[in-house]
Amino acid sequence: MRARARLASRNRPQAASYSLDLSLRVSIKLARAAALLILVALLLRAPVLGWGFFADDYGHQIALSGEAELPSMRPWSLYDFGDLGDGEWSVLPPGTFPWWTSPDWKVRFFRPLASLSLWLDHAVFGSLAFGYHLVGLALFAVSLALAWRLYRALGLAPRAALLALAFLACEDGSVTAVGWLANRNTLLEAIFVTAAVLAAVRPEGPRVALAFACALLAMLCKESGIVAAPLVAAAVVWRRRLGGASARARNAALALGIALPALYLAWLFGQGYGARGPFYPTPWREPRLFAANLALLAVSAPAVLVLPFPIDAVHFVPGATLPVVALGLALGVPLVLAVRRHARGAPAFGLLAFWVGITLLPQGSAPVSDRLVFVPGIAGAALLGAYVHAVLAGEGDSSTRRARIGAWLVTLAATVVSGVALVARGVGMLDATGLLRRAVVESDVGPPELGLRDAVLLQTPAEIGFLTPLTVWVVETRDLEVRFWPLQMGRRGLVCRRTGEATLEIESTDAPFAAGAFEQVFLSATPRVAVGDRWSTPLFEVEALRVEAGLPRRIRLRFPDGLDRPQLRFLAWDGERMSPVALPAIGAELVLETVAPPHPFLP
Repeated sequence: MRARARLASRNRPQAASYSLDLSLRVSIKLARAAALLILVALLLRAPVLGWGFFADDYGHQIALSGEAELPSMRPWSLYDFGDLGDGEWSVLPPGTFPWWTSPDWKVRFFRPLASLSLWLDHAVFGSLAFGYHLVGLALFAVSLALAWRLYRALGLAPRAALLALAFLACEDGSVTAVGWLANRNTLLEAIFVTAAVLAAVRPEGPRVALAFACALLAMLCKESGIVAAPLVAAAVVWRRRLGGASARARNAALALGIALPALYLAWLFGQGYGARGPFYPTPWREPRLFAANLALLAVSAPAVLVLPFPIDAVHFVPGATLPVVALGLALGVPLVLAVRRHARGAPAFGLLAFWVGITLLPQGSAPVSDRLVFVPGIAGAALLGAYVHAVLAGEGDSSTRRARIGAWLVTLAATVVSGVALVARGVGMLDATGLLRRAVVESDVGPPELGLRDAVLLQTPAEIGFLTPLTVWVVETRDLEVRFWPLQMGRRGLVCRRTGEATLEIESTDAPFAAGAFEQVFLSATPRVAVGDRWSTPLFEVEALRVEAGLPRRIRLRFPDGLDRPQLRFLAWDGERMSPVALPAIGAELVLETVAPPHPFLP
C-alpha cells in the first residue's frame, strides 16, 4: 500500500504537467486557427486597398490639408459639416450646397477619435489613399482579434468561438466599414465596444473602470457608441451572477451605465451637435421615419449576418421595401427561432442577445444599410456560432436530421456564399469608385483660359458620386477655378424648354427633384414644397412650377447673367463622361432620356 501511495505521489506532478502541456497545445492550436481566419478575412477584403478616396473622404482631405477654409470642419472634428442656420452659407465656396438645401440645414457630429485617426493617417501618408486603407485593414484585424478573445472570455466552446469568428470574417456588409475611409468611425466604435465588454467579463476578474473608459472612447468615435455604457453595465451584472464581480462593482456599473450616456447626450445637445432632416431621422424630430428605419433594419439583420442580403435596395429601387421586408421575415424568423431553441443554453446567451438589440437601436437614425449591422454582428456571429455548434455536436435535442441540415446551410451561406459576395463587392466597388472619380475629374468644364467656370449638372451617373463634386474636383485637380451646380444628383430624364434669353423650364420625367436618397441629405425636414416656392443661389434662381409628393417636379430657372456665356456649361452623362449639352433655342425643347446605370454597384 505504501509503495502504491509513493508511486501515485510521484505520478501526480507528471499528470498535472501532462494536463498543462495538453491545455497549452490546445490553446496554441486555437490561436493559430483564429489567426488563420483573421488572415483570410483580410485577404477577402484586399480589394479595398485600391478604392482610393470616396465621397466624404474628399471633404476630409481638404480639411486635413488646410487648402481651403471650412467654417466647421477641423482635423480633430472632420464630421462636423456645419449648421447653415448659424449663417455659414456666406463663408462657404459657391456651389458647395445644391439649390434645394434647407436654409436651416445642420449635420454636426462629434467624432474626435475617428477624426484624429484620419489626421494621423494624413500626417504619415499625405494624400496616398493606399496607406489609409492599410490602416483600415489593420484596425479590422484588431477588431477580429478582440472579438475572438471576447468569445473565449464569455465561455463559448472552442469550436463555437471559431465558427463565430469565421462568420464575422466572411460577413460581406462590413466591407463598407473597412473600405470607405469616412466609415473609420464605425470600425473604431466596434473596437472600443468589444474592448469595453471584454474588460467587463474577464475570467480573471472584471476591470470596471477600464470597461467604462473604453465605452467613453466608443462614444468619441461615433454617436451610436453611446450604447457601450449600458452594455458594460449588463456585462458586469452577468459577471456578478457567475461570482466574478462584487456587488459594489455591479451597483457602480449600473449607475454609470445610465449616467454616462445621459451626461454625454446633454453635452452634445448643449454644444449644438446633431442633425436635422429625413436622411438622419431622430426619434424626437422624425419619429415615424426613425421607427420605420429601425423596424426594417431589425427585420433584415438576421439575414444580413448570414447572406448578402439586398437591404440597401430600398433606397434605390422603387417598391423594393415590401419585398425586402417579406424576404427578411422569411429568412430571419426561422433563423432567430432556431438560434433561440438551440443556443439558449450557451454561455452569455442573454448578454449577447442584449448586445444585438441595444446596438441596433441607435441605427434607426441613419439610412438603412447592411453596414449598420457591423457592431451588432459581433454578438450576432457569436449566437450563430453557438447555434451551429450545438446542433452539429448533437447537444440536447439538436441532433435531428432537419436541424443538422439547417445548421450546415447556415454555415455554408455565412462563409462560402458571403465570402464570395464579399470579394465581389470589394472588386465591384474598386471599379465603381474609380468610375465616379473619373466622372468628376474628366468633366468637360472648359479650358482654364476662361478663368472661373460654372458647370450646371443636368444628369449624373450616380447620386453618391456627385454628393460633393466640388471637393472631388479640388482634391484631384487642384483647380480652384471651377464651380459645380447640381440641378439634380441622379439620372432622371428631363424635358428642358427654353423660355427666354435667361430662363429655362425643366421637368423631371421620373421622380421629383430632391427625392433621391442622397439628395435628401440636404433637407432639414420632410419636404412640403408648394407651387411658387423659390430658391436662390449665386448663379441662378429656382421657382417650383409643379409639385408632386411635396417636392418640385417642374421648375423654372433664371440666370441673371444669361445662358450663353462661354464660362457657363450644362453637363450630362453621355456614358463615358460629363459632356456639354447644347441648350435649345427660345421656344424649343431638349429631351434628355433617363441615364442607364453605368455600373451594377451604382444603383
